Formats: sequence, structure tokens, C-alpha cells
Amino acid sequence: MSGNEKKSKTPLCFKSVKSLRVQYEANTTVWERHIRKQDFQFSRQKRNVAIIVDNCTAHNQPENLKAIEIVFLPPNVTALLQPLDQGTICDFKRKYKKMVVKDLIKVLDRNEKLEVSVLDAINYEHKSWSSVSSRSVSNCFRHAGFIAESEEILSEDIIDPESLETLL
Repeated sequence: MSGNEKKSKTPLCFKSVKSLRVQYEANTTVWERHIRKQDFQFSRQKRNVAIIVDNCTAHNQPENLKAIEIVFLPPNVTALLQPLDQGTICDFKRKYKKMVVKDLIKVLDRNEKLEVSVLDAINYEHKSWSSVSSRSVSNCFRHAGFIAESEEILSEDIIDPESLETLL
């Protein structure tokens, strides 16, 4: 996310892949383009959204956003205040590792070797994130000190794991 590393627009591991379950982009303007796309989507839905980000140098403040407000965390407090660090990432990793271990056991039972491609890892990531509940994400926001005025804010309609997926 720093923008310092260049990625191939068509990595070899994707050469025969027709579609991915996640968005892949390879340039230094990914953050701003993603935020603008989200802003357009939220504007059409007539939603106002605050996106909370750490002070990573890749996270800039795009101008003229209509539905999104970017809120930057102060330096050196990410682990204390960032909701994803309060348990969501741990939950995601636990689900990811469980999936890999299940597949490992299957191949070991067949006396084979587990080979995980980048595409396999992306699929594990997608399945793992999809299985993280909205309630889990809501609880992490609450634990990080973001207190909702009503339980409505903690509903699945408001905190959407699909929208948070790219921030992981």
C-alpha cells in the first residue's frame, strides 16, 4: 500500500485466470481510485461513510469526495484504536489457517504434497473474509471505542464486510 513497490499488471500466476474474487490492481494510484469508486457507489446509495485509516503514506486525502470522509488515526496508536486490530484480523487469520490446515490434512491423507498457488491463497482469503461475521466487525469497533448511538448502526446493513475487504 505504500506505492513503493511495483506489481506486474498481469502476473504469471494469473495468466490462465478468467476472473478473480478480489480486485487486483497494479499501480501507485490504487488507493485514490478505490476511494473514488467507493465514493461514487455510496453517493448513488445516498449513504455517508467515514473510513478510518492509519497514517500510512499511501493513504492520501482525495479531494471532492461526496459521500466519504477519511478519518486519519494519530501516529503510533493504530494497534490501540484501529478496529480491525481489536480482533477482526485475528478472526480472519484463524479462519484462513483452519482452511489451509484442512486442505493440508486432506493431501497428507492421500500421501501428496500441498501446493498453494497465489490464486489458491486469494481464494482462501476471500472465503475466510466472507466468513467473518458483521457482528464480529461491529464488536471490534465497539471495543476500539467507537460507540454506536443505537444498535441499528451495528446491523449488517451499516457495517459491510465487503466494503472493508480491501482495507485488510
